[in-house]
Amino acid sequence: MQAKVGDWLVIKGPATEQGLITEVRSSDGSPPYVVRWLDTGRVAMVYPGPDAVVVTADEKKVADERSQSRVAAVQAAIARHTVSGRSSIAAPPDRPGNARRRLGFLAEQLLER
Repeated sequence: MQAKVGDWLVIKGPATEQGLITEVRSSDGSPPYVVRWLDTGRVAMVYPGPDAVVVTADEKKVADERSQSRVAAVQAAIARHTVSGRSSIAAPPDRPGNARRRLGFLAEQLLER
């Protein structure tokens, strides 16, 4: 693993952690790194494990833009499916236990007419 100041350390797991590498202690870019964690702002010296990757600032920028684009697409899809503050998504399928929900949905549809 090689890094330079300004790169990002990303630790993958159930909750992905990201930190800005603010200091590299070795001349060849190998660990340990001094990292400022994005979620807490804390600074720590880190010896990354096998679940960690180093991402350049440019790679992180591209990944962030791609993520923002996905969020915008989901928000647009939700907006298209919302009418007058109510969801236009279909009623739950007919299954045992859904009868009351189905009746409520049908009543809403009738009242809107």
